[in-house]
Amino acid sequence: MKRIRECKEGGKLLQHGTQSLPPLVEKLKSKCPVVDHLVSKATAGHMLRSDEKVVLFYTVGLIDEDGRIMHQLLEPTPDYNYTKVKNQWSRLKKNPISCIKIRNLLPEITVSLGCNCVLDIRGGKYPSPLLHVNPYLVPESSDFQLPEKLTLKEAAERYARLSQHVAEERKVLHRLEGILEKHFSRKGIKEYTLRDVRLKQDCSGERIHWILENR
Repeated sequence: MKRIRECKEGGKLLQHGTQSLPPLVEKLKSKCPVVDHLVSKATAGHMLRSDEKVVLFYTVGLIDEDGRIMHQLLEPTPDYNYTKVKNQWSRLKKNPISCIKIRNLLPEITVSLGCNCVLDIRGGKYPSPLLHVNPYLVPESSDFQLPEKLTLKEAAERYARLSQHVAEERKVLHRLEGILEKHFSRKGIKEYTLRDVRLKQDCSGERIHWILENR
């Protein structure tokens, strides 16, 4: 039997229970193991830490058009408070949380879940779970737009953030190289042609190198 909580707010009666989640949220859960873990933890009635709630609000909360999804997810948790959830959702900034920030907030969860998604970050976008479901919600990082003058602090901060982006890209490239190596070996090929480039496998050294040549 479905459990329902009724909350009166401004003359409206809201009902929250175990009803299914919207397709976009289900897709996000299927693509991001961290979001899936947090959603499952909340709907199972477990307490969420404040940093876990931050991750939920800045992922699911930003594709929640009227705030009802966040109420549905958090209603089963022991410290659920309708007004607090409503206020927090209404004050959300438009920038989704980055994968780097999630790893900093939840290191034990991201390590155990193998948080290494392959994301399309072309155009200067930063890695974020929302790239899986709506890339337009993820803005271009201002770090890629350098003014003529920067203070020492600004330059150091941007360098640190971009270094983290580079580290993320290297992880993804390393995983892709492993996948490519299996495909090339299975097909017995040394190169693969795309529309604009040719990808070649160089096995002449101690380790495999991948070369991109423009066509």
